[in-house]
Amino acid sequence: MTWDVLSLLAAGFDAVEAFLTSPWDATKVLQSIAAIVGILSGSFGIWQALRFAEKRLANRLQEYLKRDEQRLRDARTTLLGAVTRGVPKKPNIKPVFLSDALTKAMKQLKWGPIGPAQESLMAALKLASEKEEAAGKLAEQHRRQKAAAHLLLGAIADSKKDHLAALQHFKAALDIDPDDVEALEYAGLQSLFIPDPTSALNYFTQIVAIAAQRGDLLLNARAKVLQARAHHAFAQPNYNTANQILLGVVQSLPPAMSTIERARICEFHGDVRREANYNVVASGSYVASLSLYSQAEHQSSTVDEARIAIPRVTKHIAALNQGQQPETAVAIPQLAPPQSVPPVLPPPTKPPRPS
Repeated sequence: MTWDVLSLLAAGFDAVEAFLTSPWDATKVLQSIAAIVGILSGSFGIWQALRFAEKRLANRLQEYLKRDEQRLRDARTTLLGAVTRGVPKKPNIKPVFLSDALTKAMKQLKWGPIGPAQESLMAALKLASEKEEAAGKLAEQHRRQKAAAHLLLGAIADSKKDHLAALQHFKAALDIDPDDVEALEYAGLQSLFIPDPTSALNYFTQIVAIAAQRGDLLLNARAKVLQARAHHAFAQPNYNTANQILLGVVQSLPPAMSTIERARICEFHGDVRREANYNVVASGSYVASLSLYSQAEHQSSTVDEARIAIPRVTKHIAALNQGQQPETAVAIPQLAPPQSVPPVLPPPTKPPRPS
């Protein structure tokens, strides 16, 4: 009796399992040995058959693809002879494919009769669509990888103070995806370093438009602050424009924005107002910033930055107060004494029970 491959494998493994559960049964020992020999020889034969079948299938598939791709490439030229562009006696007839001419064209393309050719063409269309989809996904993955590489190379160039090289990398990332908000921000910041505030303002304005389209309040606030920085960076700073932009941001800070980021914005708003000689309102911005920095001082992730910023902002408030009348002076808030951030301790362990 001839067994198929799966039956042979199943019987062999059952025999081996029986041998392992009853090793001293002589009959089962012989059955197991015979089964093992059958598995090994059968497995080698299966491996050879699969390797041969795989190679043959690959060759056939390659031949099929080449043949059908060539026929599809020739189709446009051949079908030109099968289409009629109107009939002289009936000029209103639209271009159509005549049945006889189409049949001849299909034979010339070696697709065979129209019925089977339709099925073959549908299969070829499906295969081409799948290849196109796979290629598209792979191409998109490569595009994202290239963009990420340009962002990293731009960051490295920036760390070396080579702002022109950094800008070129960020522009290359934007060539891949014009709506990459990170690349837009980084390109704008490098433009400020060059300095080219006009280009920077253009990059930041694009982020504002993208944020509005997405309905992203946090991105919108950050982009507008960047716009204000660009206006502030001109040789003749646009203080009024920067002040109005920051005023709108401060009045509607999104809840998702961190405390330290709010503090930075308020401090920058104070800088703009102080430089524009809006001293009273500048003090108000600094006081708001100081209060936020004091909160950030008690957060482990921002404690260092806050402790550096607090003396700086306090100095600005004191300087502004010295140049003002007593009735307009702004009182410096009394901050809570700095507290060290408690370390995260492991949970207590229970003492071992006495034996």
